[in-house]
Amino acid sequence: MAVKDKLFFIVGGENSQRKAAFENIKSEISKNNIIGGVLFFYPDNVTADKFKEDVFTFSFSGQKVVVLRQVESMPADVKKILVDNLTKILDFNYIVAESELDFGFLSNDRKLAKDPLISLLITKAASTKFNVYNPPPSIDDFKKNLRTNNINGILFALEKIYVDSKGRDFGPQILGMLNYKFGYIKNPAIKQRKLKYLWDADRLMKTGGEDSRVILNTLIMKLFA
Repeated sequence: MAVKDKLFFIVGGENSQRKAAFENIKSEISKNNIIGGVLFFYPDNVTADKFKEDVFTFSFSGQKVVVLRQVESMPADVKKILVDNLTKILDFNYIVAESELDFGFLSNDRKLAKDPLISLLITKAASTKFNVYNPPPSIDDFKKNLRTNNINGILFALEKIYVDSKGRDFGPQILGMLNYKFGYIKNPAIKQRKLKYLWDADRLMKTGGEDSRVILNTLIMKLFA
């Protein structure tokens, strides 16, 4: 069986779109196979040992579907396990990787270009890409200020994004950029604290109880404090 028959990459769009794409993939898998369980992994709840235990364990009830949420922010040791053992892992599992980031950003960003797992997914996975909206020019201003840690510029660009967006919600895309930036912090204690702020904001956005602009403003102040 070809790698693209068992390795999937869902990129960009809104949470509802990625969820629908995942359900479609799962439905296609179940047409010819018995699914022995669905395992969800997030950057904040996965360890290399737990991941190895789950993906290398044979399931007598059927092949497992392993879902990697925010795949670009997965721990480096988990990424290495996947890259080094992809063929063996696909013997027992289907892999569905997800990212809120835009496919063009993933493909062209210099740091991500050096990420072996992202490169593998872009070149070998069956990809579902969502580019629903053309981003306003202020997105580029946000990226530039984010690279230079200019908090005043970041907040100004964020406000302009919402003014230019004409009701479209770029919250998940912006959150993805922030996840990517702070996922590369080397100090474990600082990284864990920043990622907790990000994951809390992600959950708030997905519950829909508060405006994403307010959530992001609060998040940015915490991240750069």
